[in-house]
Amino acid sequence: MATYFAAAAIAALFLAGAAHAEDDAAQEPDIPALVAQLAAPDYYAREAALAALLDNSDKAAPAMLAALESADYNTRMAAVKFFEAKAAPETCPQLLEILKRSEYAKVSAGLVRILAQQGCKDAVEQIRALLFSESPAVRAAAVDSLVVLGDKDSAAKIAPLLNDDLSEVRVAAAKALAAFHAEDFGKDVFAAFEKEKVPEARRALVESLGDLKFAGAVPPLLEAMKDEHSPIFLPAVFALAKIGGDEARDALVNLLMESKDLEMVNLASSALGVMGESAIGALEAKLPELKDDLDGRFKILTAFGEMGKYVIPHLISFIENEPYSIWRGQAGDRLREIIKREFGEDIGDMTPAYEDDDKTTQNKIVQLKKWWEEHSDKSSDAQ
Repeated sequence: MATYFAAAAIAALFLAGAAHAEDDAAQEPDIPALVAQLAAPDYYAREAALAALLDNSDKAAPAMLAALESADYNTRMAAVKFFEAKAAPETCPQLLEILKRSEYAKVSAGLVRILAQQGCKDAVEQIRALLFSESPAVRAAAVDSLVVLGDKDSAAKIAPLLNDDLSEVRVAAAKALAAFHAEDFGKDVFAAFEKEKVPEARRALVESLGDLKFAGAVPPLLEAMKDEHSPIFLPAVFALAKIGGDEARDALVNLLMESKDLEMVNLASSALGVMGESAIGALEAKLPELKDDLDGRFKILTAFGEMGKYVIPHLISFIENEPYSIWRGQAGDRLREIIKREFGEDIGDMTPAYEDDDKTTQNKIVQLKKWWEEHSDKSSDAQ
């Protein structure tokens, strides 16, 4: 009898194990069926299949590599989405081989971006070759991807695309040359800007001219600043700030001082903050004539507030020479914000407040000067 019960127990365990095995097998995804479903006419069915494949990416990857070359458009695009989400450096060689023989522009564009995203340096030569693709989408993707891969040597091959037939490609080329700091191509960017008609492309070219610090662009950018409704007004303001020089500085200071609304004050202040230390002298020179001009002093302090560590001694000097407590308090607020931002310190009660009397203010000025003496050597851009 004991032998019978033992045998029955063993049989029960065996049957239970078999049942679990059947359940596990039932839960295993049918990868081929899911890939086939990517070609379904129903959008939601395709999306459900892709979601299931993404949930089982390790097992699905080989089938999805093949799907990149499917004759079905939806299947190919789903495969691109799959690898955008799940590609890994070890898949780079296989993706690169598929890119080399790809006949589909959207797949090629997608693969180029995926390879760049994965940092696949071995793909650089193939991506450079695609700068001359018949597809503008592939050309634009190739330009963007070479930037991601940091291939500065491709700048000479990208520059001709400033004259591409498609504005999307021209924009990508302008941004790439700026990202590479390819100052040797500033003239090419400027020539493209002079004949460009598409507003988006013009904005990109202006931004590039600023990043490349191309001084030859200053005259037309100054002209663009005269019309705040111009599509290139905003990028022209910041391009001038980056290019610098006396003309650009004076134009930005005038924009600040002549601004009639807070939005324009903030814009001009931000631009002067980008220009940096070279703008301080021109701003300080305005202060004597602004003694009773509340708006004018507010504008100067707003611009100072957008600057870096180098403005700290100038704000201390402003506080020391300012006769009105309201402006000493305003300057103190800006000073506290800058020190917090640049040094991570809250100097708290050391900054003058509106209600401080002259003696309290002078004591605080002494503390501020001492603080700056102790910290100025820590400022890499204090000079």
